[in-house]
Amino acid sequence: MESVQDKPWHDYLAKIKTLSHRDIVERAVKLLPDNRHSVVECGCGVGRNSQYLIEQGLNVHAFDKDVNAVNVCRMRFNGEANFAICLSDLDSYIYPANELVIASESLFFCDPKCFAISWHNLSCSIQSGGLFCGDFLGIKDTWDRHDSGAVMRLSDTEIKRLFATFEILEWHEKDTSGSNMSGQESHRHIHSVLARKRH
Repeated sequence: MESVQDKPWHDYLAKIKTLSHRDIVERAVKLLPDNRHSVVECGCGVGRNSQYLIEQGLNVHAFDKDVNAVNVCRMRFNGEANFAICLSDLDSYIYPANELVIASESLFFCDPKCFAISWHNLSCSIQSGGLFCGDFLGIKDTWDRHDSGAVMRLSDTEIKRLFATFEILEWHEKDTSGSNMSGQESHRHIHSVLARKRH
């Protein structure tokens, strides 16, 4: 196992490790039929949602492209039979069949040139009646003004098009100005969607 060397990342992990799971994830889990047990978490970070999913008796398949996050989860969930994690990005991950995909802010970092196939692979892995719970970066967001690398922004229309074979159960839009974790001025524009795949 590789060691975590980056001090800012260490500090970030320490800051968010105590955070609880997201409320929308809890609502998604409550919508799962009793016989549905397989969940994929994209970009799981330090496992804030995975912890809750495991506690609900679900089989969690998680991945993250950051080796530090993967190593933290391997330590955090060491010996947990219902948890499997691998180092991967969205463009190359092979999704197991599942009843719920969680993508909290991870789709922001999908290579725009690969997004169509990445979304196809993700959505096809969700079984009939299964759920998607995740976030999309809106067109007004200023994320990459201060951060390295391009991000994937989508308009309302583009997001709706992604869910042609789903029933949208919740759609929340965050459109606010403020400062990021580095104290720099930024504008957040995020769409959070909970949707069920049609039979």
